Amino acid sequence: MDGKDIFLSGVIIILLIGTLKTNGQQIHSATTDGNKALTDFDYNKPLFELNDEQSKNTYRHLRFSLISGYREGVKPTTGFGSFGNTLDTANGTARFYMINLSIQDLLTLGFNIPNNQFVLEVKDESKYRYTTNLGAKLDWMRKNTFCFEYLRPIGVYIDAATLKSEVARYFDVSVTKELRMTKVLVLKRTSLKDKIRSKGKTASMEIMNNVPLSDLSKITDSLQLPKLFDETGYIGLVDLNLDVNSSRSLTSLTNALRAHDLDLKEEMREIEMFVIHENFNNL
Repeated sequence: MDGKDIFLSGVIIILLIGTLKTNGQQIHSATTDGNKALTDFDYNKPLFELNDEQSKNTYRHLRFSLISGYREGVKPTTGFGSFGNTLDTANGTARFYMINLSIQDLLTLGFNIPNNQFVLEVKDESKYRYTTNLGAKLDWMRKNTFCFEYLRPIGVYIDAATLKSEVARYFDVSVTKELRMTKVLVLKRTSLKDKIRSKGKTASMEIMNNVPLSDLSKITDSLQLPKLFDETGYIGLVDLNLDVNSSRSLTSLTNALRAHDLDLKEEMREIEMFVIHENFNNL
C-alpha cells in the first residue's frame, strides 16, 4: 500500500477511539469517495463523534489527531491562518482543525505562505502544492488536499511546533527553516525622477494606485515568481497604473515597471527558506 492509499483511507492516531462517524457519514465514505458531498458538514463538530462512554468521561483526558482526504463540497478553511479552533465545554475538549488544504499549507498551519518561500526536496512536487500548470485547481484539490484535526482537553496547551510535528509525522517529512542560495527579484530605481508618487486617489490594488510600493510583492507572489526585495528606498504611497491582468509574466511586468523608472533584476542571494524534505520515498 503506497502513501496515497494510506492517507485516503484516513490515518488515525488516537488514545481513546470515538465512534467512526463524521458529520453523519462513515469516515471511510468521506475519505475514499471523492464524489460524495458532505451536505451536512459542520465546521464546529469534530471529525469523530464521541461514544457514550467517552462523553461521560469525567477525567477529560480525551485526545486524538486525525488526517483524512478531501471533503467534497466543503470550502477550505480560510483567513489569517487557514485553520479553526472550537471548544466543547460539554465534553471538556478543545479542537484545532484545517480543512481541504495542501500538504504544504498543512505543514505551515494554513498560513498560505507563498511558494517562493519553499524548497521542496521531495519526489513529486505536484503532490505538495498547486501551481497553474497542474490544470484545474478543483481537480487537483480532490486528489491532493487533506483535512487535519487535533483534539485535546480544554486547558491543555499545545504550541505550533507540536502541531507542525504532528502533521509532518503523518506525511513522513521534516520541515525546517534554512539559509539557502535562492534566485530572487530585486526592485530598483533607474533614475532620480519621481514618476510614482501617489496623487491621493482611491486606493486600488487592481492597478497599484495609492498603495505602498511593497505591495508589488503581492503581484509577484501571485505570479509564482521569485521572492521580491524592494531596494528602492522609496517612502510613501505610489501610483503605478499597472494593468495587473496583462502583467502576467516577469517580462510583461518588468516592461510595465520600466515606464516608471523602476526595474526588476534577478539575483542569487542566501535567504531563509522553508525546506520540506521527505524522510522516505513512499509518497
